[in-house]
Amino acid sequence: MDPRPHIVWLIEDNVSLRRTVARAVEAVAGFRCAAQFLRCEDALAALREHRNPPPDLVLLDVGLPGMSGLEGISLLKEASPRSQILILTVFEDDEKIYRAICAGASGYLVKGAPLSELAAAITSVLRGGSPMTPRVARRVLEMFSRLAPRLPNTSLLSPRERQIV
Repeated sequence: MDPRPHIVWLIEDNVSLRRTVARAVEAVAGFRCAAQFLRCEDALAALREHRNPPPDLVLLDVGLPGMSGLEGISLLKEASPRSQILILTVFEDDEKIYRAICAGASGYLVKGAPLSELAAAITSVLRGGSPMTPRVARRVLEMFSRLAPRLPNTSLLSPRERQIV
């Protein structure tokens, strides 16, 4: 196993939650919460200025002051292509989930999950997984099912009509 701890950055505007999540990350062997930011702009500046080692994973809130987390995903990925982005938010609506995934998020968690699940999700992302809160996973599956092409009901067609279809 790599002796270097996995570097985690946290971008969260709720100070109390930020402290709690940072402590939870630090409590997991092999992880270090190396930087905490209130805004995406601050994290992007730190990446561009090389003030901190680039993160292996960024825990990112969606609703932030200034640039939203959704806007920040692609910019963070551009500035640090190897960094994985794990969304940690209160939002569960289809549009935000879709935008986060399309922008390059590796996972999507809803706040309120036990901290042990957060640690497992971080580990999963760093091992190549894409963790999602179960309700978010269901919404993603529903979105995909709506995108699937619908075939006509062939039971009412003659054998020749079914062959053509």
